[in-house]
Amino acid sequence: MGAALVFFDLVAPQPGAPELQAALKVQAFADRQSFAVHARALQPGTLVRLRGVPGPTRTQGEGLVVISAATVLAPGPDVYHVAQLIRAAQRSELPRASVAAALRMPAGASFDAWLASSGDAVELARGWHSRVANGTAVAPPAVPAHVLNAAAARLRGRSQAVVPTLLRQPPTAATVAAARNVAIMEAPHVAAALQAMPQLVGALRVEGWVQGRRRFEGRATLLDICDEFRATLTTGADSEGAQGEAGRALDANWGARLRLALHPATLSPPSALRAFSEVCAPGARVRALGVASGDSVWVTHMELLRASWQPRALARVVAEVAAGAIDPDEAARSLLLEGGAAEASRLADEGRTSPTDRHWALRAISTRLQSEQSRMGTLSEEQARVLASTARLRERWPVTTHVPRSLQGRTALLPDADPAAHRLAKHAPLARGESAGNEDAPQPPPSSQPTFAASGAGTRSRPPATARLRAPQRAGTWWERNKQPQIEFMLDAVEAFVRERRGQRDGLPLSIVDIGGGKGSLASALVGRFGSDVLVHVVDVARAPVRSGAARAAERGVDNVRFVLADASCASLDEDALGKGCAVDLVVALHACGTLSDVALAQAVRHGAGFVVCPCCFGANGDLRVPVGSSSRPASDGAAPGVAPSALPAAAWLGVDPATHDALLRAAELQGDHGVAAQASHALCALRAEAAMRQWDSHMLGANGDVLGLVVSIVEFPLAFSTRNRCLLGVPQAGE
Repeated sequence: MGAALVFFDLVAPQPGAPELQAALKVQAFADRQSFAVHARALQPGTLVRLRGVPGPTRTQGEGLVVISAATVLAPGPDVYHVAQLIRAAQRSELPRASVAAALRMPAGASFDAWLASSGDAVELARGWHSRVANGTAVAPPAVPAHVLNAAAARLRGRSQAVVPTLLRQPPTAATVAAARNVAIMEAPHVAAALQAMPQLVGALRVEGWVQGRRRFEGRATLLDICDEFRATLTTGADSEGAQGEAGRALDANWGARLRLALHPATLSPPSALRAFSEVCAPGARVRALGVASGDSVWVTHMELLRASWQPRALARVVAEVAAGAIDPDEAARSLLLEGGAAEASRLADEGRTSPTDRHWALRAISTRLQSEQSRMGTLSEEQARVLASTARLRERWPVTTHVPRSLQGRTALLPDADPAAHRLAKHAPLARGESAGNEDAPQPPPSSQPTFAASGAGTRSRPPATARLRAPQRAGTWWERNKQPQIEFMLDAVEAFVRERRGQRDGLPLSIVDIGGGKGSLASALVGRFGSDVLVHVVDVARAPVRSGAARAAERGVDNVRFVLADASCASLDEDALGKGCAVDLVVALHACGTLSDVALAQAVRHGAGFVVCPCCFGANGDLRVPVGSSSRPASDGAAPGVAPSALPAAAWLGVDPATHDALLRAAELQGDHGVAAQASHALCALRAEAAMRQWDSHMLGANGDVLGLVVSIVEFPLAFSTRNRCLLGVPQAGE
């Protein structure tokens, strides 16, 4: 369920044995990091040995174990799960001896050497899988078929657990009819319903937020509703007292829930039971009418008041409208559609709305539905204080929105369909010289904000190259909905740099360094649009994608994309790395995870290059250091060209204290409350923009000896493509 509590369904190796539910609580571990490591290690299909204590459960016939220690005895079938175990062993987060035993490898020096043979855990995992497959390595016990079936069922969203006793004893039709004939108690909230339950005679109508859902065979579903939705309760601290506080808060929150039973014996027709079992995801608000039995309510009628913000749940609402199980008016109200039932019907009509446009529209709806009430986690007082302190910083660095030219005119991307994407773009920049908490902070020139290339004829002087590293994708795929629009955005941003290079008439292509470029998806698109006008160097630390991308480029005859296996945080990116005579004109990074965004910006600054950097996964790569110092000429401290005199932690590079940096990172990762997450990501982008300008040498010399300045702006693409939609655009400017 998040950063403080994770539930697992345990299946015995022997078929037919009852399942057991287990809970992983953060307060049961020494620190939050240990909790997170164990949560990642316990994946579907994993054979584990657990130690714990019995915990409270509100469902008859079920048991719950609160885990205090876990040992992986054999990994699941997923290669990426094996990679997680290997990575944890490399970082000493899990005992190396236990990981070696799980992989059936001898512990000791040989295992340590194997872990050190590659920094790419996925590559090691794939090699281990290959050796197991060809019999050159000892295979762990095979995952039983009934366990795989149970895991697959959970991925489909349906539990295969043994139906609890509660759901095997529904009230009779006569009992339901008699209760409804007596009276219907109107409970304005869950607390009132819980108070009235012991003396209730008759039916009950109650509203609440869905906080938990479990689905069983036979379409039976259990919902827990509450008055205040909190998917995860955390304190933001690791002390014993704070964790005890988190545990007490979780227990209190659990006790404030009302259990609703959706069962074919009481809720009909079958289409309604199916529909509400699907759409009543955590975060939805519902109104239920039902009959009380014990501490549960057997639902006879259900209404969806507000859909969950989760995109998968929104897609189910639209699908049930198309199936006729949910009325378009009810769907429109629950989705906050200004167009009412007509808009809900249009979204559900496959003849009028393409799968991609529907996906984009639901992303925008998801953003509108998010609020403090849907927040999955807790915004600490420190995080709120830090966000408030960055208000003027965000004002000084306004956000503008750009829709890729190839997608302009698509209804799902119009501003009215995605108002949240423009919410932060309405600030005007402060006058030059004003401060947002840092009196020495560099100011963006108010009259020279860089813009993307204008659309229309004449913007491309050469046809795109026919050779591509990636084959065209079918309509409606994940690639078309998510990745391709982001790449089109990057291409629009790069085009102005390409045009400027063409105008120099020196015959040289624009030299682009793609940091964290993997197999070369962005590089493929760059050479596809700009052909021989660009030379792209893909730099990545992962050996497997670099090898794959290089092989594919060679196979397809693409000679202006080069792959470099290197760690960008410490690589000099000079001629030794990129090739003789290769300068760095532009640094690009699409979804550069965490500190890798800072690394990409710093490398651009060191080389006096422009940049187009889209940050992602703000808390990732926290161990990276940011290289600083000039690479284009001798540094003031005498360091040689091409060598970074020093490397800084990300907080030092940004000019903030580590606590402030950590608070912003945590707030930016907050799920379910886009308003807060967007403010934090905006503040981080603004800090990165100021860091780039601060590190930029005011005497940086261009190729012609001109003094170069730097203009930085923050641009975003529509949220329909991704919630990580901010981009830092830096354009070197010749001085007067």
